[in-house]
Amino acid sequence: MFSLHSDKDKLYATVFRRFLSSALEHDTSPEEIRSRQVPQEVLLKVTPELIIQYFKQCTFDNYVEGADLRDGMNFSIKLRANTLYYWKKCISHFMLNQNSCWDEVNCCGNPTKSKLVNSFIKDLVKFECKDLGVRSKARRAMEYREFVTMLTLIRKKGFSEESQSIRGQLKWV
Repeated sequence: MFSLHSDKDKLYATVFRRFLSSALEHDTSPEEIRSRQVPQEVLLKVTPELIIQYFKQCTFDNYVEGADLRDGMNFSIKLRANTLYYWKKCISHFMLNQNSCWDEVNCCGNPTKSKLVNSFIKDLVKFECKDLGVRSKARRAMEYREFVTMLTLIRKKGFSEESQSIRGQLKWV
């Protein structure tokens, strides 16, 4: 049977499996995750503090336990905030209460929707705005002069085997 969400579930399951094995030391197969057969006891152990601890371990090179982003930059950042937003979405996808918010008093609900997790990612965004985080890997738009230069090169050389680099650059135009 064809499913539109099979690729998305595979990617989400990969991230969630890494989270479970690292944060909770619970090894499980991707098929078990995709079929939602992770034990309920394991999912109930997930808390916002555990998610933030996992994010900090993955985000910072030389992270010291107990250090905070607001304390100062004694560590280098390896990941962007958008990566953490995606990981948060992947973890949330397999949680028991996907649509409910995190209840701080009763410690139940979806821990990815807690204020702690969201404020941690927002703090990371602030550091990115100050150019203290990882540089973006996004492609930039081609400048007008670059485009004109490329067109003149194409007119001179044409589309032969020797002009493979120009062909590759045109792919992104």
